[in-house]
Amino acid sequence: MTNWMELRQLISKHFNLDEIRLLCFDLNIDFDSLNGPAKENKIAELLLLLRRNGRLSELGPLLMKQRPNINWQDYFENNQQEKLAAPLSKRQPFTIQTAVLGIFILIGIGVGVFLINQNQTNSEGGAQLEESQQESLAGSEEIVSQEEESLSNNDSSCINSYLESVAPDDQTSVELGTTVTFYVPEEDLQNEELLGPYIIKLTENGEPLGALDIIYLPIANDFKATALIDKECQEVTEYYNQFRSRGKTLENWDVLEMALPEGEIGIRIGWQGNRMSLRALYTADAP
Repeated sequence: MTNWMELRQLISKHFNLDEIRLLCFDLNIDFDSLNGPAKENKIAELLLLLRRNGRLSELGPLLMKQRPNINWQDYFENNQQEKLAAPLSKRQPFTIQTAVLGIFILIGIGVGVFLINQNQTNSEGGAQLEESQQESLAGSEEIVSQEEESLSNNDSSCINSYLESVAPDDQTSVELGTTVTFYVPEEDLQNEELLGPYIIKLTENGEPLGALDIIYLPIANDFKATALIDKECQEVTEYYNQFRSRGKTLENWDVLEMALPEGEIGIRIGWQGNRMSLRALYTADAP
């Protein structure tokens, strides 16, 4: 599993800002679109962008070509797993519409078989019709139950797969209506420019609602939200600072408001010492 902090620090140590700009050019990424003026910020944003879009495999060969004396292989040997986990927000989940279409197809097949049997055994047609309808109804109910269970499992598994690419020390879970204290590893605190990314899984009654990526900028004492997905691992773009006109940047103890399918959810984020406090709650009902 990739150690994101070590990889970010290693790139920062061996590449200057102009070389980072050239890496972005080779990757067809707009360097100026990466947030933050400092080199550490640019590198962190670049890694986040590549991870979310499943493009980390493109970075490894460029680093090895530019700095062949560095052992980059340790950071990219498990990259295939990262590719599978990172771009979940682009996958299309199994939908209720697909399930309903499948049910209608099965019912249509059942009716066709029944009509053939009716022509062959006309004297038993009424009894066969009733029996076939009952079997089709029972089969449809069973299929719907299976699809609902499959959808529920998919919601949970895609979030869990998303979190598999993140070290346990860099993730936490917060239940709506509760406050959670997240302790940041001591070694992370040695970096004065940027901490993270940290992944926060949002849950209600133990079931996942989505996941939020944030970073912390100690010098400015600010948080920045960098990505948000819903429970089906679809990317969500509507999230913002509730109290200030600062977009996705939050001062200490500000509230980030997110438009998830279940409704408007606010999460208050605060930092003290090596502790991050998180409280999540509904701010409005879903339309």
